[in-house]
Amino acid sequence: MSIPQETIKAIKDRVSLSDLISESVQLKRAGKNYLGLCPFHSEKSPSFNVNSEEGFYHCFGCSKHGSAFDFLMETKGLTFVEAVKFLGARVGIEVRAESPELAQSRKKDEERRKILRGVLREVVRIAEEQLHSQSEDSPAKRYLKERGLTEGSIKLFQIGLIPDDRAGVAKLIATVSERVKLAEVEVEQHLISLGVLGRSESGTLYETFRGRVIFPILRSDGVPVALGGRVLEAHPNRPKYINSKESPIYLKRQTLYGLSHALPYARRERQVILVEGYMDVIALAQAGFPAAIATCGTSITTEHVEVLRRFCDRVIVVMDSDSAGQKAAANCFELFLNSGIEVHGLCLPPGEDPGSFLIGKRLSTFPDPENAQKLVAVEFDNLLKTKLEPILRSYLNNLLLQTNAEPGGSSPAAIGKVSSQFVRLLGQIKNPVEREGTLRLAASILGVSEESLKTLQRSTPAKKTLTPSPLSNKATVAVKPVYSKSVIKEKEAVSNLSQKLTLFIEQMIIAVICEPSLSQSLLEMEDSLKQLATESFPLSQLKQFLKAVQEEDFVGLNNFKGRESNKDFRAYLIRFSKLLGDFGLDGKILLSKAWNQVAIGGNQPELIVSQAAQFSKEFSLSSQVEVLKTKERQSQNPAELGDLLQRKLLERRKLRL
Repeated sequence: MSIPQETIKAIKDRVSLSDLISESVQLKRAGKNYLGLCPFHSEKSPSFNVNSEEGFYHCFGCSKHGSAFDFLMETKGLTFVEAVKFLGARVGIEVRAESPELAQSRKKDEERRKILRGVLREVVRIAEEQLHSQSEDSPAKRYLKERGLTEGSIKLFQIGLIPDDRAGVAKLIATVSERVKLAEVEVEQHLISLGVLGRSESGTLYETFRGRVIFPILRSDGVPVALGGRVLEAHPNRPKYINSKESPIYLKRQTLYGLSHALPYARRERQVILVEGYMDVIALAQAGFPAAIATCGTSITTEHVEVLRRFCDRVIVVMDSDSAGQKAAANCFELFLNSGIEVHGLCLPPGEDPGSFLIGKRLSTFPDPENAQKLVAVEFDNLLKTKLEPILRSYLNNLLLQTNAEPGGSSPAAIGKVSSQFVRLLGQIKNPVEREGTLRLAASILGVSEESLKTLQRSTPAKKTLTPSPLSNKATVAVKPVYSKSVIKEKEAVSNLSQKLTLFIEQMIIAVICEPSLSQSLLEMEDSLKQLATESFPLSQLKQFLKAVQEEDFVGLNNFKGRESNKDFRAYLIRFSKLLGDFGLDGKILLSKAWNQVAIGGNQPELIVSQAAQFSKEFSLSSQVEVLKTKERQSQNPAELGDLLQRKLLERRKLRL
């Protein structure tokens, strides 16, 4: 059986090796690693070292070493495929066989990604060369100087320039073509895929980042995957900052700006400083705070959190003092739940961001200009030591603001409403000590007693989530010293079936979020859905949800493609999020997943219902639906029914087009 490398990597990244090994070996923390007595040979002094961050173990006594897969193969006698499946079930990742055709296709995709990375690397080099060739009084160098950037910072972050040159397209294609040894027509297509070039309605090619200072966005290993650009001459139709569009080598929801530079310091200090933009990251690094990172034109996501928990235990969110900054910080609270990461917020003085606070014109106001950089760094360090607040405070204050109450206000109704929202979320915190501490802190912030929150919690159903949190280190299927392969396979089958049914319900809800008209088709499938209902997601709840969607007359996320900044879009999200919350569903996560699928699949609902079968075109769509109905009546296998329902939903959607 061939398993996709992406699946293996995803499982390895998500498994906590120390948690896995500690179930059979007593481990003690030793710095960032763990030590214990080796399970592979007899010893009295611990020499078995576990590096959970990097995902490997090594015994200095017998030289045994390997990954989580190796550990299961050695201790439980599993094959590699069995170990991958077992750990996949543990962390909620389905493991599927990869056909030779798919393996070949993946190989071609990886080869293309390698070429794209090479092309973009040359674009970054060309931009650096362009900036270096500019005179000191050029707009680009003048802008960087006004912002307080040193030559060292410009070089470290590989900042460059794409001039406002109408003839630049041909020059760029020719130069990159020569350097990467590819035909110009291929380079042109690659640059379009990367978003470096665009094509106007008339068919004319143009440079997307023309007339902008370039901030390369790098992977953790320093390889460029995208570009950020800051316009030099303000124009009402040109946004100040833009990012590359997503591409085969760049996903915004997984990428953190500045990570390649911050990583060594973050690993040593076990913490990062999370800020909003490129200039903030560079300002912090230049001022002596190198463990700084930023998201790339998007809010923090669960994928970002998953990246962070591999190398840090603490995140400091530095926010602006305005309402947008407070809201952004508040959103972090739910995302970091059960991640094992401690999150604090630092609110800067009004009108300041890290870039303006640490470098630039502000330094000229100091009486001692030569030491201004040192003085402002000390000032910021003092803020980090004395002004940090738990992110829970931002979260609760933001909820109070949504009720039109001032933070710390005395409205009993507002505080009661916020308390109800909070205790529903509280039940999701898995660690009882953490849950108790969070409740105690919330009571203090809201000005209520701990007992009143506990009473409210006992009378309030816990907020439900559709899938196990991907941020949890704990097993979805506990790993115990079971040596029988038949028992392991049986447990895998039960776990995989449960996950498949839960995932099916989630996919259906996401499909309805994207296109509410599908709710009618789902309601018509009641007999089949009944067999797929789970204890957590009963049929009655799903039916009520589908009917509520119809009554609300939602238009669907598909109709908002490309309108993320539209006020109607934001209002729509708030309305749909409220409905999801009323049914105990996590609106923020589901809407985020739905919008990601819209962004990937455009207005094609076929792509929303994942893995929908592609039927032969020689049959009519209506006949396909009838075939599926027959198979449903004959099938007694719940997992097979799930696939049939997805297919039938797809075909019914096509019939309405």
